[in-house]
Amino acid sequence: MPVCTGKSNPDPDFGIQNYKESGSHKYEKIYFRSGRVCITCLHGRGVTAETAPGKYIGVQYAIGDYSEDGIPEDFSPTALVGRFGANVNPNFAVEARLGFGLQDDTQSIFGFDASLELDSLVGIYGVGSVNLGGMSSLYGVIGFTRIEGTASIPAIPGASSTDDETDLSIGIGGNIGVSKTVALNIEYISYVSKSTFDLNALGLGIVVGF
Repeated sequence: MPVCTGKSNPDPDFGIQNYKESGSHKYEKIYFRSGRVCITCLHGRGVTAETAPGKYIGVQYAIGDYSEDGIPEDFSPTALVGRFGANVNPNFAVEARLGFGLQDDTQSIFGFDASLELDSLVGIYGVGSVNLGGMSSLYGVIGFTRIEGTASIPAIPGASSTDDETDLSIGIGGNIGVSKTVALNIEYISYVSKSTFDLNALGLGIVVGF
């Protein structure tokens, strides 16, 4: 069978037609008029799909859920969390977070009003994602977070303690694309999980890619 040569063929029942060129890639069509068979050949360097590493920033309104053994009530302090990420490939990104407390939460504990505030949050994570088209995706996140918080009993002078913890963090989330570069974000993450207490958070926010 003749191969693609890029030259026209006088045979009326056989021909080679150059029908598209794109950069260094040249497409040719071999056709048999009588048999109605068409074969497309590709000349050049080959087809490769390259995606430039993308970056994104985001912000979350995080609603915490703090529970501790021996304390009957859970605390729900809030924080503002900034997110800064870079895509290593289309399905994996490295992300850093920095957050600050917005509002403490007060619960009645054994007859006293006790307050808990998230002072700061900093972490580094790996994010594996499944793209659903455009800015929409589902993802899982894993990494390490350092959190600092303050617990106090306002009615008792000096009854205040600030402490920090670092732990493995695991979460899942989703982005809902609203434009080519903007998505709404929802996430649930376990920031700290120790033997006597846990701190989880529900995050609602926005992500902008560039």
